[in-house]
Amino acid sequence: MTDSPIQAAIDCLRIHGVSVRQSSAWLAEDHDPRFSPVEAYQPQFKHHVDRSYLMEVREAETSYYVFRVFIGLGLRLLPASPAREGEDREKHEAGEAESDGVLAQIEATFVAEYDTDTDPGAEALEAFAQRNASYHVWPYWREFVSNQCARMELPRVVIPTVQFAVPADTQ
Repeated sequence: MTDSPIQAAIDCLRIHGVSVRQSSAWLAEDHDPRFSPVEAYQPQFKHHVDRSYLMEVREAETSYYVFRVFIGLGLRLLPASPAREGEDREKHEAGEAESDGVLAQIEATFVAEYDTDTDPGAEALEAFAQRNASYHVWPYWREFVSNQCARMELPRVVIPTVQFAVPADTQ
C-alpha cells in the first residue's frame, strides 16, 4: 500500500519517451541579435502542464495503459529594463504579458509518455502530471533552447536546472 496518490503513480509508471509535439521560434522584424549582448535581454519563462490523459492499448491477448502529459514551455526575450522587470514578470506569470517589445520568442509543447500495467487512478495521475512529469521533460527543453538560440544567433540563454510547472487551474 502506498502513502499517497502521487506515490501510487510513481510506483507504476515507466517513462517511455519524451518528444516535441509543437514548436515555434521567431525574432522581431527589426532586431539583429548578433550585435546584442546577453545583458541586453530580459528573459521571461513559461512552464505549465497543458493536459494529460490515460489510454488503454490492446494488442493481441494483452493490454496495457499509456499515460501522456503535455507540457507547454516558452522563453521570451525583452529589452533589458530594470524598471520594467518586476512588472513584466508579474504580467507574464499571470498570462497577461503583451507581445509588444518582444525581441525573440521560443516555445514548444513536449509530450512525456509513460507505460503502465495498471491504472493508479485519476487523482494519482493528475498529481504525477503536475509534480513529476516536468522532471523528465526539463533536460530536453534546456537542450532545445540552447540549440535554438545558437541557430537564431541569440546569446546563450541559460535555463535554470529545475523549474516547476504552474498548475493549469491557477492560470
